[in-house]
Amino acid sequence: MFEGEGGYPETIGVILAGGLSSRMKQDKAQLVLPSGKNLLAHAENLMASLPLREVIVSGKQGVQDIYPKRGPLGGILAIAKRYPGKRLLVIPVDMPLLKPEVLNKLLITNNPNNVPVVYLGYPLPLLLSLTEEVVDYLNDAMQGLKSASIKSMLMELQYIQLPAINEEYFFNCNTPEEFTFICQQLN
Repeated sequence: MFEGEGGYPETIGVILAGGLSSRMKQDKAQLVLPSGKNLLAHAENLMASLPLREVIVSGKQGVQDIYPKRGPLGGILAIAKRYPGKRLLVIPVDMPLLKPEVLNKLLITNNPNNVPVVYLGYPLPLLLSLTEEVVDYLNDAMQGLKSASIKSMLMELQYIQLPAINEEYFFNCNTPEEFTFICQQLN
C-alpha cells in the first residue's frame, strides 16, 4: 500500500501552516528570515530538497482545515481526506532550523509496519502513514472522542522514536523573541 520507487514508500510532504499565530500576533508563515524568504517559502524549499512525490501546505495557503481551530491534527485530517492511504512527512512552518538530513532519516527508517516515526522527545517532524488506525484516531480527535494532540496520538498508537539529535533543529518560533533567536542562528 505504501510502496514507491526504489523500495521506499512514496511520500507526500506536508507543511503545517494553519495555526492562529496568536502568540506571534501575526501570520508566522509570512515572517521573513535573513535570507529574504518567508517561513513558508523556506519550508517549501526544504521539502523540495527531499525525494517527495509532492509538497502540500496545510492551512490558508493550501488545503483548508475541515475542522477549523483543531490544531495540527485537524490539518493532517484534511490532508488525509484528500490523499487517502498515502504516507506523509509532516513539518511545521515555524521550524526553520530543520535540515534535509534530519528529515531524510525519517524517510529511510526501516518501518515494515508503517507506524509513525518521530525523534525522541519531539512530535514534529513526523512521518505518518495514513493507515486505517491513524485515520480513525484523527476522526475521533476531531469529534472530541480523543485528544487532538500529536503526542496523545503517538501514545495511543505504536510508533518509532529515532535517537535524539541536535535539539536546535527542532526549535520552533511561537513568539517574536523566539523568531529573533532563530534569525540570529541563521545569520
